[in-house]
Amino acid sequence: MFRSVDHLNAVIAGTAQPIPIAGPAGIRFLTRVFTPLTDLLGAYLKPDDERLADAEFRRRSTLLTLEVAARAIAVVGNEDTSGRFSAAHMPDGDLDLEIGDELRYRLEVKNHRIRLDDELSDPPRAALRFADLDVAGGVISGRDSALACVCDGRLAMRGFIPLVDNTSRILDRVGAYLGA
Repeated sequence: MFRSVDHLNAVIAGTAQPIPIAGPAGIRFLTRVFTPLTDLLGAYLKPDDERLADAEFRRRSTLLTLEVAARAIAVVGNEDTSGRFSAAHMPDGDLDLEIGDELRYRLEVKNHRIRLDDELSDPPRAALRFADLDVAGGVISGRDSALACVCDGRLAMRGFIPLVDNTSRILDRVGAYLGA
């Protein structure tokens, strides 16, 4: 059991302990399942340079980070004070996060609320396009400058720019939550 969101975050960070309520079975879950799982997720979401040298690990890490970031844009845009401020300036429409020709995430903005949408058939009102998975991983993790990537063509925007601009602001806030 966790007393609050802050308590859960402290447990995940390793600075607090959860309150066991399920007896010994609950403790076994924490020590044999929960802790190794959080360690594994931490290795992928905050990889060190040695692990990033392995191309397959870097690909998996980037895919997981993109999935978390795409979903977090909706949560932060709807729940965080700064995120809601940015969402309030977003007109209705769809924005695609495109990673090369292999991946696409669609964010639907309606009445200043954001949700991840699985329907990809219609063209979006705006798009933020990363040249490939490595560029997306570098920008989202903070290893590469988004401005430098725009300047050299590895990152492009099209469509209704207020959607892109405010999504970018929310994505910066996501990075603060994820520690990027």
